[in-house]
Amino acid sequence: MDVEYVTADGWSDSEDELHLTPVVRVGNTIHISGTTGRNSSQDPEEQFVAAFEAIADMLSAVGAGWDDVFKMTTYHVGGIATHLDLLLDVKDRYVNAPYPAWTGVGVTDLANPDALIEIDVIAQVQS
Repeated sequence: MDVEYVTADGWSDSEDELHLTPVVRVGNTIHISGTTGRNSSQDPEEQFVAAFEAIADMLSAVGAGWDDVFKMTTYHVGGIATHLDLLLDVKDRYVNAPYPAWTGVGVTDLANPDALIEIDVIAQVQS
């Protein structure tokens, strides 16, 4: 099966600095690397929106969107309960029913020391 490594616009620094590929397509399955709000403020809502927007941009780079996502994992500094209501509000702006499988994990820190959340997703497209 063919594997395609994709760098979405604005993410080449991730490859250079962290030695990762933001988007990997294996057949019809799209894997998006963990993504934070990158350079956003300390405001949790701004960070969450920025992270969801970044995922949307990467999905778009391979002809996919949030409706194609079937698995989502979120990593939360300080635990998921800290901002759960806010996260659900922001998530519902991007993710529609039928909802993807979702795992939320509390962590002590992330690679970006200012980030409050990191999100990775797996999506499936028709072609």
